Amino acid sequence: MDHRVPDQVLAAVLARPDASLLGCRSEPIIGSSGAATGAVTRLSGTARCGTEELPFRLVRKEFHPVSTGAARRARR
Repeated sequence: MDHRVPDQVLAAVLARPDASLLGCRSEPIIGSSGAATGAVTRLSGTARCGTEELPFRLVRKEFHPVSTGAARRARR
């Protein structure tokens, strides 16, 4: 599992443009979340903001293409 958090996302989550990732771990969230859902993962870790180390948590939802249903009909 990819534990990277894009710099822009980390800065937005912490409301700090100077945030840099120190460490991150992932925990899968199990259960149905829709036809296009590939995976849902809770990411938590620590970021450095200036001289501070701040904890963070966020949820990452991965999608895959849907080949049936309303999305496919809309493309026709």
